[in-house]
Amino acid sequence: MNGDMSEKTETGNPKTLGKKIGKYRNAQLLAEGGMGAIYRAEHPTLDQTVVLKKLTQTGSEQFQQRFQREATIMMGFQHENIVNYYDHFKVGQASYMAMEYVDGPSLAQLISDERYLDDELALLIVRDVLRALDYAHNKGVVHRDIKPANILLASDGRVKLTDFGIALADETLTNGLTREGMALGTPFYMAPEQFRDATMVDSRADLYSVGVLLYEALTGRKPFSGASLPEILENVQRGRYEKLKQARPDSLRICQKTVQKSIRSAPKRRVSSSQSLLRPIERYLRKRNEGDLRSRLARIIRKESETENPIPHTKSSLHRIKTVLGWAFGGLLLLGVCLFGWLRLSLEAYLPAWIQPRFLGALVLEVPFPPGEGRLPDVVLDVYQTGLEGPVPIRTHIVARSSQKEIYDEREDAGVLSIRPVLLPPGEYLCRIRVGDEVISQALSIMSLQEQNHRTDGENSMVKIRIPWSPKTAPVTVQWTLRRGESGMEYALPPQPRVIDSSGMVYAVEGEEVLLNSGDWYDFFFEVPGYHPISLRAWLEPGLENYELIVDLQPQLAQLMLSTNQFVLWPKLNGKRIFPGTGSQRGGVLPLVSKEETLVELPPGEYLLSAGASEDAQHHFTLDTGMERHFRWMKNDDGTHSWVELNQ
Repeated sequence: MNGDMSEKTETGNPKTLGKKIGKYRNAQLLAEGGMGAIYRAEHPTLDQTVVLKKLTQTGSEQFQQRFQREATIMMGFQHENIVNYYDHFKVGQASYMAMEYVDGPSLAQLISDERYLDDELALLIVRDVLRALDYAHNKGVVHRDIKPANILLASDGRVKLTDFGIALADETLTNGLTREGMALGTPFYMAPEQFRDATMVDSRADLYSVGVLLYEALTGRKPFSGASLPEILENVQRGRYEKLKQARPDSLRICQKTVQKSIRSAPKRRVSSSQSLLRPIERYLRKRNEGDLRSRLARIIRKESETENPIPHTKSSLHRIKTVLGWAFGGLLLLGVCLFGWLRLSLEAYLPAWIQPRFLGALVLEVPFPPGEGRLPDVVLDVYQTGLEGPVPIRTHIVARSSQKEIYDEREDAGVLSIRPVLLPPGEYLCRIRVGDEVISQALSIMSLQEQNHRTDGENSMVKIRIPWSPKTAPVTVQWTLRRGESGMEYALPPQPRVIDSSGMVYAVEGEEVLLNSGDWYDFFFEVPGYHPISLRAWLEPGLENYELIVDLQPQLAQLMLSTNQFVLWPKLNGKRIFPGTGSQRGGVLPLVSKEETLVELPPGEYLLSAGASEDAQHHFTLDTGMERHFRWMKNDDGTHSWVELNQ
């Protein structure tokens, strides 16, 4: 069949045989629009169903470019939570992509059917979406259209992210498709900065959309609404929405925090990486039975009742023994929890304070810190009781570390380090407080909890010391050394990097060093021709005077394309039969007989290509950075075979 698109396809009956598109058989139309169509088809040799995404060449030039870019990006992706792309080809006047077939609904359909989802099921789906985004972001790709319609759910509960049609990748891939000032995406899920200019967004825009997606999955409605697009945009820009805690008071705390950290109007206040959202969700799910959660999700997708297919069981003596042991273990566990709770309350000072409020006072220290601080200071509180003979130490070296729980004030943009209450007899005291490099002394009177409670009308029975902290700044000289990853030799004339601080300010760099301020972090971006771009984050701690970056450059790989239309023994590269590669063969080796091309990515260097035992078929060649070379195994006029380079 030559791929003539004039053939008719019967879609009224799903069992009716469809047409052949390219090498794919039994193609059946699933959906159709002005620019193309979606088909379900069968692979010609594999027992596998695929989805064919079609775009007619008579459509918009912009859509054609996006279609081509999506294929370019996705053919290099391979992740369990991203829809696999198998092939990209043309038939007649239409372009096609062959993709993995997911036998379930989209998340949008599931929310519509169920109205809203259970918290743990929603977290499971969001966890898988974040894993997919973390993979894409690490490859330099921003999706820019995260929404429930682009999350596909398989009947066994697997979660797949799809539709990278407007993804933002490296500039060499975008080819000017997205112009400055252009907004792309779905308004209800777009971050504020994406409305202004879609070319300037980064991974934080995708994380914003994930927060909106989670909110909708838990409530059945979107956080931002309005009668018109300008009204929606105004609400998005101002961050005006009903908090998840008010919309779903019974929602899990981790869900509320995930939404809160994601849906922030200012990008610099938003979480900066998918790992920041992913880590706490994974910690939570590790404490649950993920297999049971996945099964529950699968039953909902298949619209099965929780009581369908019950597993019959009979009670035996072994079962009764297990039951008794289970109750005994549960009793011991409950006793241990009670003992631990008693000890914890005693250490945290709540139990003695509750038992003896007349004879004890309490002191608490809080240290507010600026928003966005990645590293926090050590806090030490020394308490001395004063009297006629001078200060007498009561409690020393009570340390609040940055790993303690962060308490957020009403503005939700600044955190507080808090030392647990220190119980003291009523009297006069001198407190010596060290916050980082600063030492502060403060004299105060401690009343009993009962007396303090009466004086403050019950609002606060503890004496509170509050000392704000912000990092000190001082000049720091930052230098860098670039080394070639393939040889370890120092790069002679390193190019000047781009330097951006935590607020997004870009610094001009001249020479081989730059003068920056301590107490902040900076991103360094190095771009060297022939090597992969590298970004490094340097945290300049207070007190530093010099800081050096050692950067190992990794060369860009060259591409070797192999093909044949003849009988060929396994080819060898430098004497090895199996070599790393990507492309249609996925395994990286050319099979015994193949008419399909195999793409192999290799570092620059000298190579020997051979096949079988014949030395006449050997071919020496060189690969340079970014080079592409194509060799074909062909039969010569004298009956021998050899490798022939194409497109020389």
